[in-house]
Amino acid sequence: MKPYVVKYCLTIGLLLISWMIVAQTEVDAENRELLIEKIENLIENSEQDYDLTDILEGIDDLRQNPVAINSGDPKEIGRLFFLDDRKAYNIAVYTTTYGAILSLNELYAIEGINAELVNLMAPFITLATEIDTKKVSFRQIFQRGKHQIIARYQRTLQTQRGYMNDSIAGNYKYFGSPDKYYLRYRFKFKDQVSFGITAEKDAGEEFFKGSNKKGFDFYSAHLFLHDFGVFDKVVVGDYHLTFGQGLTMWSTLAFGKASDGVGVKRKETGITANTSINEALFMRGAATTLKIAKRHYITAFVSSKGRDGSFTNDTEGEVSSISSLLTTGLHRTQNEIDKRNVARLSSGGVRYQWAGSLLKVGVTGFGTFLNVPVIKDSIINNLYAFTGKNLVNGGIDFSWIHRKFELFGEGSYSSLYNGWAALLGIRVQLSSRIEVSLAARNYQKDYVNFYANAFGENSGNRNEQGIYGGFNAIIMPKVTLSGYADIMRFPYFQYNIFAPTIGNDFLLQANYTPTRYIMTYLRYRYRYRQNNDSDDIAKRITDIEKHSIRLHGDFSVTRNITIKSRFEYIINAQQENTDGFVMYADLNYKTLNGKFSASMRYAWFDTDTYDDRIYAYESDMLYQFTVPAYYYKGSRVYLLLGYKITDNLSCWLRVSDSHFSNQETISSSGETIFGNHKTEVKGQVCWKF
Repeated sequence: MKPYVVKYCLTIGLLLISWMIVAQTEVDAENRELLIEKIENLIENSEQDYDLTDILEGIDDLRQNPVAINSGDPKEIGRLFFLDDRKAYNIAVYTTTYGAILSLNELYAIEGINAELVNLMAPFITLATEIDTKKVSFRQIFQRGKHQIIARYQRTLQTQRGYMNDSIAGNYKYFGSPDKYYLRYRFKFKDQVSFGITAEKDAGEEFFKGSNKKGFDFYSAHLFLHDFGVFDKVVVGDYHLTFGQGLTMWSTLAFGKASDGVGVKRKETGITANTSINEALFMRGAATTLKIAKRHYITAFVSSKGRDGSFTNDTEGEVSSISSLLTTGLHRTQNEIDKRNVARLSSGGVRYQWAGSLLKVGVTGFGTFLNVPVIKDSIINNLYAFTGKNLVNGGIDFSWIHRKFELFGEGSYSSLYNGWAALLGIRVQLSSRIEVSLAARNYQKDYVNFYANAFGENSGNRNEQGIYGGFNAIIMPKVTLSGYADIMRFPYFQYNIFAPTIGNDFLLQANYTPTRYIMTYLRYRYRYRQNNDSDDIAKRITDIEKHSIRLHGDFSVTRNITIKSRFEYIINAQQENTDGFVMYADLNYKTLNGKFSASMRYAWFDTDTYDDRIYAYESDMLYQFTVPAYYYKGSRVYLLLGYKITDNLSCWLRVSDSHFSNQETISSSGETIFGNHKTEVKGQVCWKF
C-alpha cells in the first residue's frame, strides 16, 4: 500500500477544521455514540444483516412513554434499558428518602449518576411523581391508543448476476424481482397493549407468485398485553424471551463488549413482542407471566415454527434428516426454496422468579424438539454438536445489589452430553468517579442450547473460557477514560480450527466532552486470535493480531446542524502484514420546526484486503440502520432526506453509492455486480393516527 502521509495530514486537517468551527457555538446534541458503537460491534462480530427494529423501537417507545423518575419504583425506573439495576435502585431510594426530584441537576447527587448518564436519560424521563395506574376499559384503550403504518421500498440499481439470463446466472438465478418490500401495521397503548402485523419480501424473492403465492415471503404478528390483573404479561403470536444473563434462554439479539467498559451484565425483559424481520430469531406461539404473589412470578411458554435447513431425502423423496439449521431467511433460488421450512422446531417450558428490590433469583427449564433428526458429518469438529431430535435445558440465575456493588451470574445445563456453562460477574462503584466490572465465564465444549446468547466471544456459548475486566473513570470534569481487557481460551476444536486456541481483546478509550454539545474520543483496540493457516498443508495454527486506532468527533454547530467525523486505521498483523483506513465526514441538518431533515456522508477508504474491512454506522430512516463494511479502495456517499408532511405523516428517501477504484466486480455469487459501482435507493412512508 502507498504511504499514507499525505492522506493522514488531510484527514487530521479536516477533523481539526470541523472542531474549530463547532467550538464557537454551544447547542444541544444527543448522546448516541455508545448505542451506535454497540450496533457496529454486533454486525462486525456476526457479519450478518440483523434487523434491530425491536431495539430501535424500544427507544422510540421510551420517548412516547417517558419513565416516571419520581415513582420510587425500581421496575418503572428500570425501563431505562441503559440504566443498570443498582443505579435504578439508587434513584428509587433517593426519591423515597428525600422526596421528588425537581430538576435534572438534582440527579447528580445520586451515587453512580454522572453527566453522561443524565444527558442520556433526559429525553426519556418525566419528573411526574406518580405512575398512571388508572384502569381503563378495552373501549378506552382502542380510543386512546396509537396506530402506525410503515411502508418501505428498497432496490440496488445495478443489475446483479442473479437477475441476469440463465446462462450467466446459472444456479444463482433469482426467481423474483430486485425490489425489496416491507409493510407493517402496529397498534399500541402505552406499554400495556400492542398488536401488530409485519410483512417482508427480500430482493430476489417472488411476490404473489411461485413460491410466494400468498404475497410476501415472511409474515409476523403478535398480540401483547401487560399488567392485566394477575397477568403481568401475555403474548400470542411472535415474541421474545430474555431471562437472566442469557445463558439458558435469550431468544433475540444482545449487545456484547463496548467502550464503556462496565456494561457486561445482561438486562432481562422477560416476555416482549417481536417486531423485527429476523426470520429465525424469535419464538412463535404463546407465553404468559403470572404474578402469583408479591415478588413471585411464574412464566410459561410454548413455541413451534418452521426452520430452514440443509437436508437429506429418503428413498421416497421425503426429508429424512437435516445437517444444519439456517438463519438467512432468503428464498430466492431453487436451492434456497427447497430448504425452506424443512424442519419444525418446537419448544416449551416454565420459569419461576423471585424478584425482590435487592435480590432476584430465577429458575428456568424447557425442552426443544425437532420433527426430523439432525445428523452431522463424522468429523472431529462435530463431536459435541447437536444431533438427534430432543434437547432439555435448565438453569438458575441471580442478581444481588448491595450498596456499591452488584453481583450477578447464571449456571446452565444441557441434557445431550450432560454439558454445563456458567457465568459470574460483579460491578462495583469504587468512588463517585470510578466504576469497574469483572466477569468470569466457563462454557464447556459439550454445552448445547438453541437459545443461549450470554456474554462471550463466540455465538452459541460453548467451548469458551474467559476473564473480563472493565472500567469507567472520570479523570477530569470533561474527560473520561474507559476500557476493558478480555482474556479467553477455546479448549476444543472450532469451525475450521483443529486445535485448542487462545485469544485476547483489549480496548482503551478517552472521551473529551468540553460542553454538553461536543463529544470527541480517541480509541485504541488490540485483538489477538489463533487460526489455521489456510495456505499450509498441515493446517498449523497461526497468530492473527489486529490493531486499530480511531479518532471521532460529534458536534452541534447550531441548533439544527450537526457534524460528525471519524478516522480509523487498522493493522492486520499475520504472516504478511496488511493495513487500511476509513475516513468520513457527516453533515446532519434539521429545521427548527422538525419538518425537514437531511443527512449526508462522504467516506474515503483504502484497505489491502477484505480481512482489513472496517465497519461504520450510517444514519437511516425510522427503525432502520445501516452498517456497511468498508474494504478495498474507493469512496462511499449517501444522502438521507426526511420530511414531515403533517403531524402524523412522514416520509424518507435514501440514496447511497459505493465506488471501488481497484475492483472490476463487486460481491459474489448471485449478488455479483460486473462493475465497480453499487447504488442503492430506499424510500419509506410512516403514518401515525
